[in-house]
Amino acid sequence: MIDAWRTRLSNTEIFICEKVNKVEINFWGYPLEKVTPNYLLLIYYLLNFPFKTGLALLFNLKELKIL
Repeated sequence: MIDAWRTRLSNTEIFICEKVNKVEINFWGYPLEKVTPNYLLLIYYLLNFPFKTGLALLFNLKELKIL
């Protein structure tokens, strides 16, 4: 079950996770996966990120004690 993420994440998702966490991955000595992302899917994820982040914040304003 330790490597279950390999079958649940796409190569594009693995690529993004490794880019975001590269410092920690190198610090702990984990090897990077040799994956090639689907560039159309990567652009889709990057364009959707601000929208989805905004919605997550909007729907959680009460929990964040902003309102």
